[in-house]
Amino acid sequence: MEKEAVLEELKKVRAEIKRLKKEFSQKKDMKEEHFEKGEVYSTEIDTLYEEIKTIEKENNLDVINKDLEERKVELESFKAKLEELNQKFENLKKADTPKPNRPVVKSISIDIAKKEIKYLDLKLQTQVLSLDKESELIKQIAELKDKIAVYHGDEDNSSENGEFREIKKELNYVRRKYSAVEKKIRSLYKQIRLISKEKKKRYKRIDDLRNLKKSSFEEFRSTKKN
Repeated sequence: MEKEAVLEELKKVRAEIKRLKKEFSQKKDMKEEHFEKGEVYSTEIDTLYEEIKTIEKENNLDVINKDLEERKVELESFKAKLEELNQKFENLKKADTPKPNRPVVKSISIDIAKKEIKYLDLKLQTQVLSLDKESELIKQIAELKDKIAVYHGDEDNSSENGEFREIKKELNYVRRKYSAVEKKIRSLYKQIRLISKEKKKRYKRIDDLRNLKKSSFEEFRSTKKN
C-alpha cells in the first residue's frame, strides 16, 4: 500500500514537471515570437529610414534647399532695389509734372511733331526757298522741338528725360528679374512639397510600426507577469 502511494505521488510529480516544462516551453516560444516581431518591426523601420535618405538624395534635396536660401536672398535684394527705383521714379514724375503757368497744347502729339520736323527739315534741304520762307520753316522746327522738350523730353537735349527713361528701363529690368526669381522660388517649394509628401508616407508608417512594437512588448510583459 505504501508503495502504491509513493508511485501515485511520483506520478503527480512527473505530471507537474511535465506541466511546468510545457508552460516554460510556451513562455519561451512566446518570448521568441515577440522578440522576432520586434526584430521585424525594427528592420522595417530601418528600411523606411533608408528609403527617406534615398528620396532626399535622388531628388537632390540638399541642393534644392541651398538654392532656395540663395534665391530668397536674391529676391530680397531685388525687392530693395525695386523700392529704391520706384521711389526715384515717383520723384521724377513729380518733378516732371507741368507747372500751371505752362501753355497747354493739346493739338499735337510727339509722333506728329517729330514727323512734322522731319518733313520741314527735308523741305529745307531739298527745296529752293526765299529767305523769309526758310526763316519761317526754321522757326516752326524750333517751336516743335521746344514743345517736345517741354512736354515729353528731347532725346538730344533733355538730361532729365534721359534719366527718367534710364530709371524706367532699369525698373522694368529689375521687375522682370524679381518675377523670374519669385517664379523659381515657387518651383523649388513645389519640389520640396512633393519630396515631403513621399517622406511623410514613410514617417507615418514608422510611427505605426513603433506603436505596434510597443504594443507587442506590453503584451509580452503582461503575459510574463501572469
